[in-house]
Amino acid sequence: MVSSTGQNLDILINAQVSTDWQTFATWFSVKKNLPEAKITLACMRNGETPFQLFQWAKRLNQKVLMYNRLQPGPNHLETMPALIEATGLMEKKVLVLEPYTMAICPLNTELLEQINPGGPCSYDGYWKEAKDTKELWPLIGYTKGVGKWLHKSKGCPFSSAGGLASDEMTVNEHRIIDLWKRMTTLFSSVS
Repeated sequence: MVSSTGQNLDILINAQVSTDWQTFATWFSVKKNLPEAKITLACMRNGETPFQLFQWAKRLNQKVLMYNRLQPGPNHLETMPALIEATGLMEKKVLVLEPYTMAICPLNTELLEQINPGGPCSYDGYWKEAKDTKELWPLIGYTKGVGKWLHKSKGCPFSSAGGLASDEMTVNEHRIIDLWKRMTTLFSSVS
């Protein structure tokens, strides 16, 4: 059984080449709020990026699995079974998280009731969007923005997180901004 702190849970962060800071945010949030979960970071090579990706992961001793497209198809979910098998996690309880998703608190009873009886691999459906969810939820996405930060291609918001708060934010957006503030120093020193 998976516990609220991630015991008996493997997290597979399925990163993309262009999501360095977003992947760090996902990793950091899992480390802080699901400290007993084991994390594997995977990224599909694109063949065009000439520099080393995820330097922060190397400096924090986080294993990164770089892989080529394992199965044809436009949908990343088609690749997940082959990727999970390649990482050796096939027989374990695996939760796949994408960049722009964060663990903002320990897993609650409602989410554990969804995760525990399911099969070994969980690809999607456990996270909710920060701006659309009024109640506190453990796995939150921020593809629609957070507070005053609206455009995900504008760059890393960590150092300016304090100024991004707005009056109409949800509790989940507040939690994301709090985590962004807390990860600023570490990200600056290892990236």
